[in-house]
Amino acid sequence: MKIFKFLTIGIFLFGMLATSCSSSKSSGCDEVEQDQKQAELSEAQTIVIDAQITYESDNSPENCNAYTDAWDNYLVKLRSFVDCLEGPAKTSWEQVYSIQVQDRNSFSC
Repeated sequence: MKIFKFLTIGIFLFGMLATSCSSSKSSGCDEVEQDQKQAELSEAQTIVIDAQITYESDNSPENCNAYTDAWDNYLVKLRSFVDCLEGPAKTSWEQVYSIQVQDRNSFSC
């Protein structure tokens, strides 16, 4: 169930990434920086999903630590991306960030 939840959120976030910042001229970052942050966030998201799948198949302490470390790194990248936005897009992504932080804080090894 955990995998399904994160994968669903991941698909949702990928869709938002693809539509929210490709041509946004009202961002707090220039287009190059915004594209870089988007790419970093996508990469971090993939790492979290891979770590979660590994942990679900073998819930050893090492895999749990790798999963939480990947999730923490993802949240850093997400925060950086959100900070790059302005206006309605930022408001939407702030909500996504808040939910992700709550989910991360509710998980422990």
